Amino acid sequence: MAAKTKRKQEYLKKQRRKTLIIILVIIIVLGGLYILGAFLYKDRFFRGSVINGVNVGNMTEEEAIAAVEKTSSDYSITLLFRDEKAESIAGSEIDFRFSTQQIDEALQAQNPMTWIMGYLPSKKAESVAEAEYSEEKLKELVAGLPETDEESMTEPVNAYRVYEDGVFKIVPEVMGDTLDPEAAYKAIAQACSETKHEINLDEIEGIYQSPEVYQDDEKLNKEVESLNAIGLGSITYDIPYGDDIVLDAEDWMDWLTEDEDGTFHIDEESWTENLDVFASELASSADTIYRRHKFRTHDGDTVDVEGVGYYGYKVNVEKEVEQISEDLKSGEAVSREPIYKKTEAADPDSNYGFGGTYVEVALSEQHLWVYQGGSVVLDTDFVSGNDDDKHRTPEGAYFAYDKQQDKIMRGDIQEDGSYGYESHADYWIRLTGEGVGLHDAPWRSDFGGSIWQGNGSHGCINIPASVMPSLYTNVAEGTPIILYY
Repeated sequence: MAAKTKRKQEYLKKQRRKTLIIILVIIIVLGGLYILGAFLYKDRFFRGSVINGVNVGNMTEEEAIAAVEKTSSDYSITLLFRDEKAESIAGSEIDFRFSTQQIDEALQAQNPMTWIMGYLPSKKAESVAEAEYSEEKLKELVAGLPETDEESMTEPVNAYRVYEDGVFKIVPEVMGDTLDPEAAYKAIAQACSETKHEINLDEIEGIYQSPEVYQDDEKLNKEVESLNAIGLGSITYDIPYGDDIVLDAEDWMDWLTEDEDGTFHIDEESWTENLDVFASELASSADTIYRRHKFRTHDGDTVDVEGVGYYGYKVNVEKEVEQISEDLKSGEAVSREPIYKKTEAADPDSNYGFGGTYVEVALSEQHLWVYQGGSVVLDTDFVSGNDDDKHRTPEGAYFAYDKQQDKIMRGDIQEDGSYGYESHADYWIRLTGEGVGLHDAPWRSDFGGSIWQGNGSHGCINIPASVMPSLYTNVAEGTPIILYY
């Protein structure tokens, strides 16, 4: 029994010894293989090594350089600009290549004893070989792109409000394409250095100029909402001599009072002050009294007479202010003439506003014509003011200011209290506030010719007594009377 047990123990001991020998052999073999692997990878890249996206696993440095450089010949970069514009630069245009120094450094950085790491699925050694290129050529190419031409760039425009069809609207911003060429070049150069194949310059801060106000701006939207709530309209004025004058948001926007929260309201005091100013400026443009007037004479000539008479258009500023406020607050687009105190006799295209009913007084000819509806109904010689500085009848555009019968005409008051002269006229038509008018002169027997040059009146127009009653009847108050030499 003891002998059997002893034989069994010896057998087990031999088996253990045999197993240990086998294990030792395996360890020696595996160790030898690992060392062999380390020896093999001392001048090769580990399995799974990647440089600039190229798999260089198991390659020598020379093989890796060749593989990486092969990709440099195919290199290009796409430049994305604003407004979906794009340009492309090929590597060959800028002498693009990879630095071999980084490839050598990547190989030297490997520890051959860790070569097994390359066979692990989660271990992937990635490195970058720095790109090299001609900076001069890249600068020249970038500078020659249409997108970097400063003369053709469009400036950005802020979103703004506009008044159209009676309402305020927001005009969206214009992004424009103005960029900083130097900043664009630096970003492109950096992308090339990093071997990027695409760069979106619009996504890089500091390259493009951008609007400061966008259509969703809270303040801008609040202003538009407030202005539409006020709901003011516009007025287009038909001006007889000149272009139409438009009063719309461009004007009355400045008349509103802006609140701290960005909304607007009408302050009646300020509103009225602005209306007064506008109405006065309107009158300056529309009024024609005291301005020179053109007139077509009986023989077809055109004369240009002084506007010394109170004839022409005169805006009623006070009533115009009231009407402007009413029109604007209606919210409608109104077209009309200004409210006048006085107007000319006809439209400008009808004998320059004098129409067909008027009195034409040719002072040099000492003859006048009374027109009604374009036809002469009466004409006569006359005698005007004596041809000297004090009595010469003033030319100009007048109108029949008033008419009187049984009129006493008096000269200046003398030192003794008497009048320089007193004359009676059966019929009198006033032209000026200084006393110049048309009247009968029964003390004269001759009219016309050159009488006025030495024996003229004190300034009035002396009409034959036989003619004056008819002239008085045919000339109504307000009738234009044009005097010219």
